[in-house]
Amino acid sequence: NKNVTGWFMDAFTSLKPTEEELSDLQDELLAGLVSSQSKAVNTILSHLKKIVGTSEFKNEEFSNYLPNLLSSEVKTVVVSSLGLTEKIFQRKKMDPDMLGMALSTAFVSKDDGIQSKAAKIILKYIPASENMMVALSHYSDNILTNVRPLLVKYIEEKQPELEAKIGRAHV
Repeated sequence: NKNVTGWFMDAFTSLKPTEEELSDLQDELLAGLVSSQSKAVNTILSHLKKIVGTSEFKNEEFSNYLPNLLSSEVKTVVVSSLGLTEKIFQRKKMDPDMLGMALSTAFVSKDDGIQSKAAKIILKYIPASENMMVALSHYSDNILTNVRPLLVKYIEEKQPELEAKIGRAHV
C-alpha cells in the first residue's frame, strides 16, 4: 500500500541511519529497489548515494538492478539512478563494460534529458567496445536524433539493405 510504504520510508529516513548502518542494510536496501512504489525507490537511492563511495558498497549487485531502474516510467527514479551510476564511475570501482551495458537501458526513455545524461556518462567513462556497441544496438531505434551524434563511435550505422542495393546498382 502506497501510504504504508511512504510512512515507512519517512520513518526510516527520520532515524538518520549512519553510513555504517546503511552499509549493514545494503542487501535489504537493494532488494527494495524492485518496489512498485517510487517513493520507496527514490528514498533507497538517496540512502545508497550516501555510501556509494565506501569500499563496502556493492557495485555489482547494484548494477543488476540498474536495467529496471533505468527503464522506470518515473523520471526521478531514472535521474537518481543515473546520478548514482555516475558516482560509481567516478570512483572507478567497477568494470566499465558491465555497468555500461546496464546503462544502455536508459535509452528506453524518450526523454531528451535522460538520454543526454546517459550518453554523456557513456562518453566520459566507457571506452568504445564490441560489448557496448552490441548493448546500444538493442536501443538504436530509440536513441533520439539529437543524442545520436554523441554516441557515433558506439553506434554502428547500418544502411538499409534496399538503399545499399540501389547504391551498388548505380556504381
